[in-house]
Amino acid sequence: MRERGKVLWERTSQKTCRVCHKYVPRRLRGEPGHGPLSILFYSGRHSAPHRAGVVRPYAMRLFLSIVRCLTAALCCWCSSVPTAVAQPRVPRNDTLPQAVVREWSARDPRRSNTPQQVLRMQDLARTGATDMTAVLRRMAGVNLRDYGGAGGLKTVSVRGLGAAHTVVTYDGLAVGDARQGQTDLSRFTLEELSRVTLSVADAADLLAPVRNLQAATLSLTPESSDTAGRGLHGRLTMMQASFGTYAPSLRLTAQPSARLRMGLSSHYFYARNDYPFTWQNGLLTTHERRTHSRMQTAGGKADLHATDRGGGQWDALVAYDDDRRQLPGQVILYTDKGTEQLDERRALAQLRMQRYAGRVRLMAAAKFDYHESHYADVDAQYPGGRLEQDYRQREWYATAGAARRWGAWEAAYATDLSLQSLNSNQPTDHDVARQTWLQALSLRYGGEKFSATARLTAHLDWNENHGSDAARNARRLSPALTAGYRLASWRGHEGGRGELRARILYKESFRVPTFTECYYYHLGSQKLRPELARQLGLGLTLALPASEHFPLAELTADGYYNRIDDRISAIPYNLYVWRTENIGQTNVGGADVVLRAEYAPARRHSLLLSANYSWQRGADRTRRESQSFGKQPAYMPQHALTASLAYENPWVNLSAAVTAVSERWSTNEHVAGTRLAPYHEWSFGLYRQFDLGECRLLLRADLRNAFDRQYEVVRRYPMPGRSYRLSASVTF
Repeated sequence: MRERGKVLWERTSQKTCRVCHKYVPRRLRGEPGHGPLSILFYSGRHSAPHRAGVVRPYAMRLFLSIVRCLTAALCCWCSSVPTAVAQPRVPRNDTLPQAVVREWSARDPRRSNTPQQVLRMQDLARTGATDMTAVLRRMAGVNLRDYGGAGGLKTVSVRGLGAAHTVVTYDGLAVGDARQGQTDLSRFTLEELSRVTLSVADAADLLAPVRNLQAATLSLTPESSDTAGRGLHGRLTMMQASFGTYAPSLRLTAQPSARLRMGLSSHYFYARNDYPFTWQNGLLTTHERRTHSRMQTAGGKADLHATDRGGGQWDALVAYDDDRRQLPGQVILYTDKGTEQLDERRALAQLRMQRYAGRVRLMAAAKFDYHESHYADVDAQYPGGRLEQDYRQREWYATAGAARRWGAWEAAYATDLSLQSLNSNQPTDHDVARQTWLQALSLRYGGEKFSATARLTAHLDWNENHGSDAARNARRLSPALTAGYRLASWRGHEGGRGELRARILYKESFRVPTFTECYYYHLGSQKLRPELARQLGLGLTLALPASEHFPLAELTADGYYNRIDDRISAIPYNLYVWRTENIGQTNVGGADVVLRAEYAPARRHSLLLSANYSWQRGADRTRRESQSFGKQPAYMPQHALTASLAYENPWVNLSAAVTAVSERWSTNEHVAGTRLAPYHEWSFGLYRQFDLGECRLLLRADLRNAFDRQYEVVRRYPMPGRSYRLSASVTF
């Protein structure tokens, strides 16, 4: 051990004392005063590897010789007293050594320079959000497309930018789909998640994979393998709902050592989805039932979390899912024929690393993703009476980066490399590939009142199509600038602290065309240009001081203006051939308001309120002579509101939630017969937790769409009416 160049003492495995050359008992070896001990206050270079010493002037050497003799005498005295163990001298005014605490935690979303909405699963369960559809509705600015039923396709568009501009990440890495360009969120279950975060325009962390720096990022954080001490822990959940729905799941976690934690989980989902609905056929109202809509999916994952001696963290994940479902398709008058089926298999393996190296923070990750889908349609209109489409996607992805801090300043650089390939039995996209290289240079200033972040992202794309023309290569530099300022800060009567902050953002981002848009038979075009999105936003965040009766009170309001150039859309050439083209410009303006509050009138009694409102106004600005010029884009509601209220008490907890959406249109031209009526939906829930020794039992019952409202999110895909959901979860 050294302190400012002084050798205090040194451990060794030798059996004799270096100073007095006497035998040292085993119990005293390594203790200060023997063998290893050289309480020689030397500094500088060692004259020999076996002892601490330096070449000094004669007076210094004489002084050190006296010290050496005194040390030898002390050593011999210690050897004659076996029970006495010499201890290093402790200074009178001793203080604890400096400790450095490093943690990998997200920034407070209230102090972020960009809009961020963080929804934790325990809070969502308290307010009645029990599935992915309910979770997405809890987020302001999100436009959900739901194709009906428990297994229907679910995609999100944030602030009118389109689903392809929203990247979905799982455990920190993007979930890609190069063929469709959008992620089906119905494949994720809430039982395997701990947090859902929506970030607009920028990531919370300065050092992040470049692929995550999109116009909007929906981050799904899986449940970690944290355990309450060593041993085996787990959670068993069973869910049963209307229309033949069953969903058991099991998660086991263990901590074999202080530096290693691991988890294993599995889930199964089955639903007939044969829900009734009401259909309007002119003046006639008929009662129908959804058919050919059965689905079942099963999957599992294994995760591992390890820390090394240097404080670095390693996270590994392996997952597999098998999904088989019937596709009911659109509701068509006078027939309920169902002939389509889709089978999908997905495999994922990824590894992430984070660590500190002095003042430098390092990040690296790698991932392999495999997705196989088989689509079949049995119908006499096809040659041979059957249409089959097989697709196999592979993605190899790697990212790395480093960040360094200088006081209030922090700089970061990150780079991504990915290779995506698609094989199919189609004539035009049977063997295509895309290589992407992304780089991001970031700089952040984080002061007490003012903070700002600047990023510059470089995007390089190379496309290949074996046997035919490839899509255009793409390259682009995209800047982004965000800033925040604390307008006011005050302390409440009970010690809590309140803040009022303002933020501003500008960001450019673009997306390349998907494989379907480039190559699909009778639809794709290899000449497509990437879509370019520009975002401009202003926002305010108000957080009131926490008190005994009001532990939480937050209000955020954001206004924004987005512009999309070279928008990609499919237009018909004739009845049988469509072509995908860049058709022009779309502008979207809007505002989001989010309110969260908690009121505790008495001990073990609390009311939780959560509400968000979104206003969006979009317009096509391509050509004035176009029928869609100046009209609201398809499926974009102008007004959307979601609110929930929960009452927690010692007996049975209650929750209520409502979602209201204004009218929409299924076409950009707003032709007759394509208007979707406004709707509102109410849900209610009861839940109670029981402590059974070391186990916890959670029982819950939910009534969804309590007033049996008939509505459509996507035209000709009716949503289920009134339904129930029962669940039981045991944590041990």
